[in-house]
Amino acid sequence: MKAASTLRALGLAAALTAAGLGAHAPAQAAGAAPPAAAAQPAPVPWNSLDARQRDMLAPLQSQWQQISPEIQQRLLQRAQRWNSLSPERRQHIRERLQRWAAMTPQQREELRRHIQAFRSMSPEQRHKLRAAYAMFQSLPPQQREALRERWRQMTPEQRRQWLRDARPRDGDVRDRDADRGPDPDAD
Repeated sequence: MKAASTLRALGLAAALTAAGLGAHAPAQAAGAAPPAAAAQPAPVPWNSLDARQRDMLAPLQSQWQQISPEIQQRLLQRAQRWNSLSPERRQHIRERLQRWAAMTPQQREELRRHIQAFRSMSPEQRHKLRAAYAMFQSLPPQQREALRERWRQMTPEQRRQWLRDARPRDGDVRDRDADRGPDPDAD
């Protein structure tokens, strides 16, 4: 239960950080009229939360009254969304949070770079990458590990060359020889 509480606190802290970053709007240009005031949400008293909400947001109880009403509303929406997820989906998210928490700052930065690189790809490139990943996942565990080990032993230049040369071929991935290079006849 302690791990679940810690994960919840980590997730809420991340949500607060993200929400707080978006809450700081740039200063308005001098003389510019302020935008029409949107209806500001009212603060939500802690004792007005139902038991499920209080349990979910318990790590924030001591700070709840200091949190802006807008962020309180976002947190309540996220808690509601969390509770609407299937148990399997929640478990998947918990596992991802645990992996993130176990990463070093360097590993996190590398992952951020990879995500940014993926987002900068064309839709076609992303599709090809997803297809290649699906093919890799369909391999037997021993073959996946053999490919990982082969990748680890390659120099950066060998990796770049392998990525340039590698392309999907027809046929079942499991029938291919892992040591064979790209098929020159396939296009």
